[in-house]
Amino acid sequence: MTFTFERMMLKQIGLILVVAGASIGFWQPAIAADPPAKQTDRNQRDGNQRDRVRRDLILKSELWRNTLAGLDQWLSIQTMYSKKEIEGIRNQVMGRVEKMSADELEAFRQDLDAKLVMLLGPEGRDILDWVAANLAAAAPAYRKKMDIQYPDVARLTAAQLREQLDLLEEKRSAAQNQTAALDRARQARIAGLRAEQRQESEERQRTLDRGAASASSPYHPSGVRQYPNVVSYPQYGWGFGFW
Repeated sequence: MTFTFERMMLKQIGLILVVAGASIGFWQPAIAADPPAKQTDRNQRDGNQRDRVRRDLILKSELWRNTLAGLDQWLSIQTMYSKKEIEGIRNQVMGRVEKMSADELEAFRQDLDAKLVMLLGPEGRDILDWVAANLAAAAPAYRKKMDIQYPDVARLTAAQLREQLDLLEEKRSAAQNQTAALDRARQARIAGLRAEQRQESEERQRTLDRGAASASSPYHPSGVRQYPNVVSYPQYGWGFGFW
């Protein structure tokens, strides 16, 4: 009797252990897939720390110093912005940089380098100098008619700046062709007026020559007017007084 009771107790204990083990196995994946909030915060802090370290490395790198030197070089030779506007562009760039992650900062550096290659190259400088000169010299109505605008270099991407420069080059070529055509027309008018004046001068000279030729006669065969001798002389050379 006692032996039977002990066997029943062992069976019940074994059943309890099996049920408990199954319960633990069921809940274990859910616990592993849902980390504590503290672990999440720690991971986020670690990620932010790594990003700050990468940002510092980029900002202290020679590549970044060369990029800023290129920007200063372009700002020193461009002819559009005043000193106050130049300072505003620098502040705008640095303000954007402060809000960038390490990945965004590196992408911004590469994009700015690409823009500086275009801005400091002879083609970009010629186009932008032409735009600045026309905007400075033209009246507001004529500037509107020309429909040219200086690119917002600080905000445009390298691809957008390339597109703007190509469009401005097309407008500059069209304006130069129009100016050349007008100049050729002006030169043609000047040449025509000179030919007309030369023809009129030759015609006047021919008229004068014809007048001089028709004026030649026995009285002035050489072109100098000759008068006949109308004074009476005596028949004899020994007369006295009027005789």
